[in-house]
Amino acid sequence: MLFYFDTDESASPFDILMAHDAGFDEVVPYQGVTADRVGELVQDAIFPRGPKGVKHTSFFMGGSDVEEVKEILENTKDAMFPPFEASVMVDPRGSNTTASAMVAKVERGLAEIGEGSLENKKVVILAGTGPVGRIAAMLCANEGADVTITSRNEDRAKNIAGDLSEESGHEIQGIRASSDEETYDAIKDAEVILSAGPEGVRIISEDTLKKLEGKTRV
Repeated sequence: MLFYFDTDESASPFDILMAHDAGFDEVVPYQGVTADRVGELVQDAIFPRGPKGVKHTSFFMGGSDVEEVKEILENTKDAMFPPFEASVMVDPRGSNTTASAMVAKVERGLAEIGEGSLENKKVVILAGTGPVGRIAAMLCANEGADVTITSRNEDRAKNIAGDLSEESGHEIQGIRASSDEETYDAIKDAEVILSAGPEGVRIISEDTLKKLEGKTRV
């Protein structure tokens, strides 16, 4: 049985369907979940299951409020204790899985063109202050890359880069890229360029791409 906690007004049909497709017999969604009330929900779920049944119980945290999801995760773990411990998963609007897949594809692409791993590579993540960009930045930094994230707002880029540096234990830089010129300056010396912007928004222009002679797209 999977209990799905979503921070949004409506629980995501995508996540519910994916849970069923993953093989869960029952998926129980809750919407509008907050960190303040999740502990009560967790204990209401685990106690009736008993020590044996709780081993077949899982919690999944999602929603578009990434910071709230992080707090929900911590409060969920705090609400459990032996022998009432269930498995916990977290993937706010697919940001963890999307970022992981992105970085895995980069690593495979680097290997295929004989460039080794991400270690010591200069990585620039355009529009990197959103959920996917943040996770990708920390994953790349954990692999030894020199990571820079960009935003149209310089203060936002620097503030989030500071938070990511503290969380990951690796230095991550944040710079502004609000025009084609600034974008090109940000990526011209990069060995890996990722775009983590929202669907339907142009992050890098065709003219800027044409300037990047010698860059391989994977």
